[in-house]
Amino acid sequence: MDRKIFLIFLFFSFQIIALAKPDGKTETEKNQKGVLRNWFVEAGGVYSSFQDIKFSDVQYTGPGAVLKLGLNREKENVYFWEAAFSFRYSSENASTHDNGKTTVIYPNIYFKYLRVLNDHFLIGGRVDLFDLNMRVITALQNNGTYYMASNFLYGSVIYKRPINSNWNFSASLDLALIGLSKESTSFAMNYNQTRIEKGEVDYQEEAMGEPYPYKFWEFSHIGNRLNLITEFYFHYKTRLSAGYKWEMGHWATIPSYPTTIGAHSIVFRYNFAQKLK
Repeated sequence: MDRKIFLIFLFFSFQIIALAKPDGKTETEKNQKGVLRNWFVEAGGVYSSFQDIKFSDVQYTGPGAVLKLGLNREKENVYFWEAAFSFRYSSENASTHDNGKTTVIYPNIYFKYLRVLNDHFLIGGRVDLFDLNMRVITALQNNGTYYMASNFLYGSVIYKRPINSNWNFSASLDLALIGLSKESTSFAMNYNQTRIEKGEVDYQEEAMGEPYPYKFWEFSHIGNRLNLITEFYFHYKTRLSAGYKWEMGHWATIPSYPTTIGAHSIVFRYNFAQKLK
């Protein structure tokens, strides 16, 4: 991986994560607010979809489940951060025939940090520390494993509004700005298409066909890859929440042959350990 690209990625990571805007509060007023820490678990159902035109114009869709465990901290009128591990499993089928069952395994680890702008809005960023979308299509046998490994830096915004004394509403948007990624498939074999076109395929180097190491990853940005995550939550008091989440990715390693993934989730969250400092 090119050192300049890596340094650019780090620079923008620090700039977005450290993003802050004065909220009109004095330091004395901020320090009077407590810090609320939550350990939470989240579970629900998911309906995912996938289409890779390099492979086929057939869309794969199916139901599954999602589980998340995480920690967040919030200082009122100052900041909010969250770190979590999520795991998604689904079983998809081809939309046109019954010989394309796909098992989808999707682990993710992320960290997000936002600063308060005003009573309703927070702005900041999110970094995917580990993100691996892995798919196994039984009908394709030796060429049936697909993966997309990536680390992306997102711009993030959260909107919050109380409904009444018991209920609160929040909505968030994470939009990928820059990142590094590696996609497995090509037209002919289970190697990245860009590497094939550059004549860089070495059959003696097994790592070229694996998600890692990073030296085979490629730089991408909002101009050539769309990744976004939207979430809507209704919070009951401080312990329980119910939400809807939509994730979408769209890119084209080869022009005119895009890959599109998506997922709709209904989840329930429980803050099982709280502490106010």
